[in-house]
Amino acid sequence: MEEHFRFAYKWMKDQMLQRLRKPPRAGCLPMWAWFQWHGCNKRRPDLRFSGHLPRGEAGVLIEFHAEESEVLLSDFELWH
Repeated sequence: MEEHFRFAYKWMKDQMLQRLRKPPRAGCLPMWAWFQWHGCNKRRPDLRFSGHLPRGEAGVLIEFHAEESEVLLSDFELWH
């Protein structure tokens, strides 16, 4: 793990343990995903937008379902 992210990841883990009705199982890592990208009209991130992938590299968008009780929402910009 990048050393400069250690504090932020510990904080997020602690928030998950406090706020989720069903905390993650021991040994399981959280899945990071976008809930909303650019406002209500742009839920899915546009992989062509700079910053997601190196220029010219192909990416994959994966959609999944999660129960509300298993999700901790955070603000990407504020968290970083």
